[in-house]
Amino acid sequence: MAQYLARLSVILSQGKQVNRILVIGPTTAWVYQGDSTRAAHLNEIGNGFQQMLMALERAQVQ
Repeated sequence: MAQYLARLSVILSQGKQVNRILVIGPTTAWVYQGDSTRAAHLNEIGNGFQQMLMALERAQVQ
């Protein structure tokens, strides 16, 4: 098993990763945590980000 995994590791490491897009998460949303008056806005940011990621996945963006 160890030999198989070693060969598999060598094969998989021969490729080249190419990223055509960069997705930056809404890290500034942390400022809304703990503020009950802005909780709805925090949910809106999170839901919007999740929808965008799912749309990219459905379109099979690589």
